[in-house]
Amino acid sequence: MFDSIIFYMSLSQPSSLMIQNIPGLLLSKQFLLSGIVAPHGITDIIHAHHHKTYTSLCTYYSSSILGSYLLSFTHHSDFLVAILCFASCFHFRRDFGFIKNNVIGYGCTIATIYGMIQYPNPLFYTYMCALHVPHHYYMARSYVKQYIPITLCLIIATGLVTYPNTNLSLSSPLFAIATGIILGHISYGETTIHNTE
Repeated sequence: MFDSIIFYMSLSQPSSLMIQNIPGLLLSKQFLLSGIVAPHGITDIIHAHHHKTYTSLCTYYSSSILGSYLLSFTHHSDFLVAILCFASCFHFRRDFGFIKNNVIGYGCTIATIYGMIQYPNPLFYTYMCALHVPHHYYMARSYVKQYIPITLCLIIATGLVTYPNTNLSLSSPLFAIATGIILGHISYGETTIHNTE
């Protein structure tokens, strides 16, 4: 059942980097995940630097990565994915902030997550690239605008590191680490960023 949730990591094989294939490359799932979706969390580093919350950043990320790895190592990946879905519900709720009624807002969030699980192509990529990531950068603009060169360097570096590592399975140690990073991003954002902005 949870295999379909690997939408975070279920991508096609690397595309050719030939010049004539650049339009296809820019729209490939692998590029969208490694070049747009994965790097948006680096704004947490910028936030921690700007607000001097390094301890909080390191605590949330390290505990999330360690916890995810332990769950995966002890063959509880299904539980890890359930935690990811639950945490994503709270995180994505901010994208529906224009809906003032919490019941309706969370209903929309749950329906969106369910749709992304059932139909990751194209819902996950469309939602993340057209709504969540732009909204994330919009919310982070007050501190990111002061560190544009380093932010761009971190985005590029993250994209280069994640590009060859996007085709993961539930049993992969990299899946556990990637999930831990996502949970660290959500935890830090919900507890630290939104309490200082």
